[in-house]
Amino acid sequence: MRDAPVFRHKCFATIAIPIPAFAGAVQLRNFGASMTETPNITRPVFSPDVTIEVDFLQQEERTTIVHCTLVEDSFIRIWPSTYLVQQNGVRKQLVQAFGIASYPDWGLAQAGHRFTLVFDGLDRDCSTFTLLEEIPEPGGLMIGPLTRNGSDVYWLEVSE
Repeated sequence: MRDAPVFRHKCFATIAIPIPAFAGAVQLRNFGASMTETPNITRPVFSPDVTIEVDFLQQEERTTIVHCTLVEDSFIRIWPSTYLVQQNGVRKQLVQAFGIASYPDWGLAQAGHRFTLVFDGLDRDCSTFTLLEEIPEPGGLMIGPLTRNGSDVYWLEVSE
């Protein structure tokens, strides 16, 4: 192989292209720049159209998590009308349920099955609360009063 010719172009970096010895005559084309000319590249300056300001949240987001373990085999479901009721009567709404069917569906679960309920965070001055599933039929869940802990994560055993 012969030495590779070097091409320079004002829009691209310098490149070398190897040419095999048997390639014969190669015609090089110049597309507007001399091969000895060093490209003059000016970096564009971008200024955003939007000014970004960071404002720290004055409020923190809190949740209360209740992990439940079934003591016996059961058909289970959770109603959206499930709350944590603080000692002052304020109710904290169920936000999300994991591992349990939501009303109107039912799920069959074996003893030892775990499900998790996530509620809006309890007020800072709350010291006790009750888990209440308020439903228009018998069999609603009611556990408590429960003493509040520092983590707001609770593990309960649930039986019918």
